Amino acid sequence: MRVASPSATALRNPVRLRAMLLGALAAMALALPAAAQDAGAAAGASDANNDCMKIGKALQTRAGLVMQAQKLGKKSKPDVYCSVYSKIVSNGASLIPELERNGTWCHVPDNVLGAIKTQHEQVTKARGMACKAAAQFRQMERQARQNAPREQAPWGGTGDVLGGPLRVPQGAL
Repeated sequence: MRVASPSATALRNPVRLRAMLLGALAAMALALPAAAQDAGAAAGASDANNDCMKIGKALQTRAGLVMQAQKLGKKSKPDVYCSVYSKIVSNGASLIPELERNGTWCHVPDNVLGAIKTQHEQVTKARGMACKAAAQFRQMERQARQNAPREQAPWGGTGDVLGGPLRVPQGAL
């Protein structure tokens, strides 16, 4: 009988995969300052140290944004999804080239870069859908406000500042 390894099982389950990615990002963010200090003895270490620190901060920011996106409920407005996904896409757009340039120097495993690239493609698509839904939601709200019946004043009219047209009482005077 063949038993699946825990990592193979996790790859089939998206929740576990997401948790593994977050764990890897957090571990890398914590390991980068130490790796940057080890690299401090080399020539140009201050620049490399700064680059590694930038990568570490960007990975921490990304992990926080991914956790924020996971906490969004089904009842959140599309504007919130669009905003969070836009921040993740922006983070990935700046992080991927930095990892390609200095990832090996900062001891970032290649699988982290591959995971971020894959996630970046998926989040870019999700952002497009969320922002499109947000635009449609805003348009529907605008139309609902325009088409909403105005409140009737007790003496007739529409209740605005000018009162609108007054009704003449019907019946015996």
